[in-house]
Amino acid sequence: MRNSKLLFFKVISLYILLPVTLFFIPLSSLQNLPSLCLYKAIFGIECPGCGITRALLSLLHFNLYDTLNYNRLVVIVFPVLVYIFLKQAFFEIMRLLNFRNNRQG
Repeated sequence: MRNSKLLFFKVISLYILLPVTLFFIPLSSLQNLPSLCLYKAIFGIECPGCGITRALLSLLHFNLYDTLNYNRLVVIVFPVLVYIFLKQAFFEIMRLLNFRNNRQG
């Protein structure tokens, strides 16, 4: 019973609260942070992934202009991340339902 509640809490907290929390991060706080890109620090030029975090958060805020200015690869990365996120959430929920059904019957 305890494992079932813990698994349910994990599903709720990870798959519902995480996107909501990311939505409430102000974009202005990310624009002032220094780059953590090792490639940029060593070679002095941006890598293909530079700006993808800011682009994804801008997309979550529905700011499409800034999204494409930060990194245009977000057009490919975002749908892949959404697919992986939803697929994993589906499997976790199915695992939770199967666990509950096995415990009851």
